[in-house]
Amino acid sequence: MEIYINMRNLDLTDDIYRYVHKKLSKAEHFYNGITEAHVIIETIKYHTYTVEVSLLGRHAAFHAQADGETVFSAIDGVVDKIEKQVRRYKERIKGRKHKLPQREVVMELSQTAEIREKMEDEEEEEVVRVTDKFAPKPMSLDEAIMQFKLSDDDLLVFVNSQTNSVNVLFRMRNGKIGWIEPVFD
Repeated sequence: MEIYINMRNLDLTDDIYRYVHKKLSKAEHFYNGITEAHVIIETIKYHTYTVEVSLLGRHAAFHAQADGETVFSAIDGVVDKIEKQVRRYKERIKGRKHKLPQREVVMELSQTAEIREKMEDEEEEEVVRVTDKFAPKPMSLDEAIMQFKLSDDDLLVFVNSQTNSVNVLFRMRNGKIGWIEPVFD
């Protein structure tokens, strides 16, 4: 993460520089998609310090501002606000309710039931059956990739909002993300 620091009515000292880098590295820990940070530190009438921070990521941007009696207290305040924003963002992505029209869910479940029956008849190896009820919300491929990167799961099933079909994202052994988009003829 690149950090750009601008000072207004104040000189940048080594202590401030190190403190900003130390605090913003914690924000990067919460969301590793952050590519750069812009920090503006200014003093107003030599008694109040204002710190603004803008974090830019691949799929999100965060901005916060805080005031303090010292530069360090203002930096602490703005970092706390940024961390709250990042946490809320990650929770919102993970906690989205996935909804699909009932007719489409029934179609998908009936197709998977037929495939499951065929597989059980032809089963030679031991297969562990995992059932999980879900009704995924339609989302774009970019949205799904962003949610997948933020999760620790190895598999994400979603409804592609462009094609209106069930798609799958999975982690490959080489660390890349695989995408399955079935085509029914």
